[in-house]
Amino acid sequence: LLSSAIAQPPAGYGGVPSMTISGYLIEDATNEPVEFATISVFSKRDSSLVTGTLTDTKGYFTIDTKPGKYYLRVQFMGYQDLIVDNVNRSFKTAS
Repeated sequence: LLSSAIAQPPAGYGGVPSMTISGYLIEDATNEPVEFATISVFSKRDSSLVTGTLTDTKGYFTIDTKPGKYYLRVQFMGYQDLIVDNVNRSFKTAS
């Protein structure tokens, strides 16, 4: 499995900072999208599950969450789990 993920800051919800993690999951042997794979977001601090989603029919996923340090676990039946480490984004406020 091949995964591509980006973390970027969208407009916050009512002034609350947020970030979007998105990408495509592509099978590297066939270059075909992996449909309906599970993408789980875990906190790097304590390994707690934060949120998750499934890839769509094009292998695409998008997840909105608050800024922080995370890692992703990608799971699909018949494949070894894939860990995407160091997914993070932080914001500083003007003082």
